[in-house]
Amino acid sequence: MSIYDITERIGLRPELYLGGKYITLLKSFLDGYRACELDNGNYRSDSYRLFPLGFTNLQDFICLKTNNYSADGWDRILMRLCGSQEAAFDKFFEIFEQFKKLRMSRGWRAELVEDNIIHNNSMRYNYIQVSKIERKPVYTDPVSVCIVELSDNNGYMLLVETETEVLCDGGFLPSVNHAIRRSQNLFGIVKDWYSIEDDKNNIEFEKPVHI
Repeated sequence: MSIYDITERIGLRPELYLGGKYITLLKSFLDGYRACELDNGNYRSDSYRLFPLGFTNLQDFICLKTNNYSADGWDRILMRLCGSQEAAFDKFFEIFEQFKKLRMSRGWRAELVEDNIIHNNSMRYNYIQVSKIERKPVYTDPVSVCIVELSDNNGYMLLVETETEVLCDGGFLPSVNHAIRRSQNLFGIVKDWYSIEDDKNNIEFEKPVHI
């Protein structure tokens, strides 16, 4: 049973699984279930499509929907917003239903050129600190970027395609301008965007999508 399945079951019968509508117990239960999935190798590793999104993206989606981008877990974010365990529980499942249905409304892709690669590799603006003296570019061998507009006005995602995989950068973004600015921070000016042809509101790549 996937974490999506168990979450839906809890929503239908919270008294059976949690003793009632308790957002903190829900978070603890799902964290434990997710850890068990990972320990047993039951995680998304070889999907070549963007949707359905991985469950770990739900944290960022809740931040977007509540306009709260703190480092707190989604249970604390919803508790502050709703004021009670039960109200926060109900709000979680309202957002969860939207999250499950996310698909692509529109999308654009741009191939990265030499100047973009130089910008990424220069590590002048963005880099990963490996140790006190060593750092590396955010992306190794990037080849293209994609901006995905999510269905039902649920924000945008910036995808970075490398030679081996496709990664999501920056979580859920509130506007296309945020996505463009993020791509420019990473790669400088990105030109020649073109529309992505979608297949039933999904995107299929020729390499694994890791988000």
